Amino acid sequence: MLYPAFLIMSCIDNIVSLGYCEGEQSTSGLSLMQAAGMSPINADKIATEQYGSGDRLLQVKKTLAQTFVKNDFIGVLKANNIASVVTQRIYDSSVFNIDSDMGLYSGYRGVKVHSVGATRGGLRKLKIKSIQCYPLASGSGSIHIVDYIDGVESVTNIPVTFVANSINTFTLPEPYTAQFHTVAVVIDNTSINFASAKITCKTGCNGAQPNNCGWCDGFNGVSAIKEEGYGVNVQFSCDCDYDQLLCDFSQAFIGELIWLKMQILVFDEQVKTNRLTGWVTYNRDEIRDKWIPDLENQYATKFNNMVAGGLYEMLKQYQDTCLNCRGIRVVVNV
Repeated sequence: MLYPAFLIMSCIDNIVSLGYCEGEQSTSGLSLMQAAGMSPINADKIATEQYGSGDRLLQVKKTLAQTFVKNDFIGVLKANNIASVVTQRIYDSSVFNIDSDMGLYSGYRGVKVHSVGATRGGLRKLKIKSIQCYPLASGSGSIHIVDYIDGVESVTNIPVTFVANSINTFTLPEPYTAQFHTVAVVIDNTSINFASAKITCKTGCNGAQPNNCGWCDGFNGVSAIKEEGYGVNVQFSCDCDYDQLLCDFSQAFIGELIWLKMQILVFDEQVKTNRLTGWVTYNRDEIRDKWIPDLENQYATKFNNMVAGGLYEMLKQYQDTCLNCRGIRVVVNV
């Protein structure tokens, strides 16, 4: 089961702007409208029925450009054995006991997930992948993710429909990245009762950690409780957030790479669009044979200059467990 995206905007979305509005900011100082041949009117003329408008077309191409640059960047890290771990094991907070009814409660109860310590460099992030519940009655309800952003409590409300007497899995469209070292996942118990969810990912004797990612306890609506998750199982992991590297390098390299890739994708759309107007066909051969190859060459040159010229020194400053900068060698050629 899915629900509308509610995630905090990633910093990568702010590296390059479209530049539609005066004063629109980007961390790289670049906007697509600064590039030759780019304008809202031109985008409207090449947008097919798939997009509906030029604005939607450019938004899609921006997202694609970010994805391509990110994939190329992670490919460089892997090729040079710098990315020590790209994905991590997914942990479960709880196991359901369907024979135990936790009853009703006028409020929210559930699970708290705590990250294990702090890692150097801050690239490893606690992420919630899915939320499971075992309701004993059907009906509409809500799940809250309670986090802290800049020291202020932030509650994300997720409206859901519960189906009785089965494990209800709510898979997030994108993992939720915790902004604080503790994040709570709680459900409204006011009108729907849930089966017991025994906490299994908990601390042991003398506070021993169950793994190197995170540990959990329950929340009874007032305070923490060690053993009970009140019908909630949180599936979480600790992933290396390489988006943060892209954001940190936005002014030096990444901004220009995304900017170039956006242009390539827009011109490629103009060459391939089914809108056979005078504007679309004008300079089509030159765009395909000269403009796009020139931009692709600029992209490859910029990427290789980043790797050869400063990537190692920039990465060394992190001293992060997500990076292995010992014995780095440059092997990339985008």
